[in-house]
Amino acid sequence: VVVVNYMAIADALAAAPLAYQKNAPILLTKPNELPAEIEKKIRDLGASNVYIVGGPGSVSVNVENKLKSIVGYVERIGGKDRFEVAQLVAGWIGNPTSAIVTNGLVFSDALAIAPYAARNQIPILLTHNNNLPDSTRAALQGKSSTLVIGGEGSVNGNVYNQLANPSR
Repeated sequence: VVVVNYMAIADALAAAPLAYQKNAPILLTKPNELPAEIEKKIRDLGASNVYIVGGPGSVSVNVENKLKSIVGYVERIGGKDRFEVAQLVAGWIGNPTSAIVTNGLVFSDALAIAPYAARNQIPILLTHNNNLPDSTRAALQGKSSTLVIGGEGSVNGNVYNQLANPSR
């Protein structure tokens, strides 16, 4: 299973291709407490692996320890912010030649593309509307094409023009 903070929508959306790759549901937790219904779901599924998406500020070490008491393997994919988390999740998806870039603060764009990204194993990377974060820039290294989701208000021309072979 993939476990994400219920308030960290950006992390959950970036995790969609990983969850699809692992044939795993995305389950939502509270930051400092694993809800009983989520623990029951993990047990009912017979999950042996848990991937936590988000840093300890998003999913606490207490929740991580609880998950370790339930399953044999827990891996955290966490970064200092949503942009770095998306970069690190992308590293788990393999090394596709393309990436999807969407505004990390406009969740409707990422939500609209998440099923396509998951099915085609294309990482979802996040940006600001007018500034490409360093972590996103690093995740884009070696990509030959970029699909930008959202209009100019979400991802402006300054960011668009920094991407490899972009299309909107």
